[in-house]
Amino acid sequence: MPGIAIVGYGYWGPKLVRNFLQNGSFSPVVIVEEHPDRLARGLRENPGAQGLASFAEALKRPDLAAVALATPVATHHPLAKAALLAGKHV
Repeated sequence: MPGIAIVGYGYWGPKLVRNFLQNGSFSPVVIVEEHPDRLARGLRENPGAQGLASFAEALKRPDLAAVALATPVATHHPLAKAALLAGKHV
């Protein structure tokens, strides 16, 4: 089963994490959030999710086949490009 990283746990991140966990088609479901308080909240609110503070670390993980971006729009191009170059689905 492919894993997915949800990058950002602000407004859209919690909704995406919940949907991917409930869908059951992805394992693991990983929250990537650089703000420690948001990451802690995401892990508390979503039992079963994993957490990372580094996008670069998520890109190195072979068990993560896809990335969902829930960051400000201005960051989408560089993050999506990095994910695609790392062989991830976006």
